[in-house]
Amino acid sequence: MEIGFFTLPEKIWNENKGKFEDNKLYSWDELEEFRKKNNFDYIEFMIEHMYYHNTLNQKPKSCKICHLSLLDTPLLHKENFEFVCNFHKMQILKYKKWFKIFDIHLPYRWLFVSKKVYLERIENFAKFLEKLAEEKKVKILLENELHSYEEFLVLTENYKNLGITFDLGHAYMSYVTKRCKIHPFKFFNKVFDKVENIHLMDSHRNWKIHHEHLSLGKGSLPIKKFLRILDHKGYDKMLTLEMLRIGDIKESKKYIQLC
Repeated sequence: MEIGFFTLPEKIWNENKGKFEDNKLYSWDELEEFRKKNNFDYIEFMIEHMYYHNTLNQKPKSCKICHLSLLDTPLLHKENFEFVCNFHKMQILKYKKWFKIFDIHLPYRWLFVSKKVYLERIENFAKFLEKLAEEKKVKILLENELHSYEEFLVLTENYKNLGITFDLGHAYMSYVTKRCKIHPFKFFNKVFDKVENIHLMDSHRNWKIHHEHLSLGKGSLPIKKFLRILDHKGYDKMLTLEMLRIGDIKESKKYIQLC
C-alpha cells in the first residue's frame, strides 16, 4: 500500500472560536524533505490550497495525484450540467501535462432534486468523464460525498477509465445524516474493486455539516477496524492522509505502522 498526504490548507477552521485561523505552511522543498524523511510515497496536490497553487512553477517530483477544485452543484438543468462538465474539462486540460490521475468530488444530490433526475444526470456525467479520460489518456477517480450507495452504484460498472476515491469521513457523514442507509464498511466492500485511493482521517460521529480532519486515533471513527479490513482485503493502492497540520500527518503515519 502506498501512503501519501495532502498539501496543507492556508486556513483551518477553529470550532471553538467560530472562525478560520492561519495554518503554518511549508515550501515545496520542505514538503519533499518531510516526505522523504518520514517515508511517504507521494503527495496529493489539492488545487484549492492556493498557497501551493500560487508557488507552483513546475510539478513537484512526488505529486502523484491532482485533487481538483470542489464544485458542489445539483446538476439540475442543462446549462448547469454543461457548466460542470466544462469546468472539470478545463482543469484536466490545464494539469494533465503534470498529472495522470485526477480526483473529482462528485456532485451530490441536493434535497430538492428527485433521485430519478439525479441518477440520470450523474450517469450522463460519468459517461462524459469516461470519454474525457479516454481522450486525454488520464485516470479519473470519483470521490464519494453525501451519497447513497444507489447513487454511487451507477459509477462502479462499465467505466474502465473511472475509479473511486473512498473518503471514510464522507461515508460516515452520509450514514449519520441518513443519506446512505448502509454502513460505511459495507459501502466500501461493495465498491472495493473500483477503489484506487482512500482519504483517511479521524473525526467525531456527531457532526451534521462537516467532519474534522483529526489525527488517526484522536476521534471516534473505527480506524483500527478499517485498517484491518484493508489488510484482510490485500489493499495495495493509494491511501492519502487528509490531515490539516504536518504534525498530525506524521503522527497518523506512526499510528498506521503500530496497528
